[in-house]
Amino acid sequence: MVSKAELTDYIHKTIVTEPWTVDEGRVVPATSDIALNNSARRFELATFLYADLNDSTKMVEELGWGRSAELYKTYLHCASRLIRHFDGEVVAFDGDRVMGVLLGATQSTNAVRCALRINWARLKLIQPAYDGHYGAGFSIGHTIGIDASEVRCCRTGVRGDNDLLWVGSAPNIAAKLTSLSEYPIWITDTIYKRIADEVKTYSDGRSMWEERLWTARNNRTAFTVHSRAGQRCATSRGLDRWTSCRGRMADTAYDADHLRHALPPRERSPSSPTTHRVRSNTRSTSISMPSAISWNVADLPLRNSSGSS
Repeated sequence: MVSKAELTDYIHKTIVTEPWTVDEGRVVPATSDIALNNSARRFELATFLYADLNDSTKMVEELGWGRSAELYKTYLHCASRLIRHFDGEVVAFDGDRVMGVLLGATQSTNAVRCALRINWARLKLIQPAYDGHYGAGFSIGHTIGIDASEVRCCRTGVRGDNDLLWVGSAPNIAAKLTSLSEYPIWITDTIYKRIADEVKTYSDGRSMWEERLWTARNNRTAFTVHSRAGQRCATSRGLDRWTSCRGRMADTAYDADHLRHALPPRERSPSSPTTHRVRSNTRSTSISMPSAISWNVADLPLRNSSGSS
């Protein structure tokens, strides 16, 4: 039983009387590492990857709970294993979504490589397994959003039932990017500037990424200058032709274990992406500002792993 007085006391203590104690963080904490009072851990820079299955409501309505649960379980398992594989930590599940956080000098490159492998697992492992058992007809879609920023981590809930809470722009923006389900992978300009050339350009130096300007996001000013983006090759031609667009895709090139190798201590910077200005649905003018970028898994160059980042 909970009383009004108990709730009021907690609210007053948390908002009014108890000061914050903030420590510097170097590794992703366990829940027990942070107290339930106003204690937090600060991370100067952390990259958040948010992976979300598309159209879950439609999925359950069309496929029923059993098949839907199988897709939830396999997708979240693959995404979680790959987040860990690329030196990240799984920090939250929310229905058909998972959020990972990555730290360290090459966190942004690792996050993008992880997103590409998750997309590969969806296309080359989960979809064929589902089609082989149940027959073709249902296309498994997903969207991954990635952003990086300074964040604080604190603990919320009640004793015996609590979890970590990540406070900062990156976890929110990464989650919001997954609502742009037209394309499978989205990154912000913060991520684009930090990633290594192996996930930025073709071997001839051309950018793999297209940038599109996003002037508004449901009138939320925090998102008005984050762009939408996509790939020229992502069309309605179907998954088979879509995955082979801009060149042949070798399955082994996306095997996470096969491609596991050390990344350099410093992420190299920028080749210019192809830029497209688009009009907002809510405003009549475009703002020339770099923002979010999206990439098709088929665009990963098949390079020799030696010397790559």
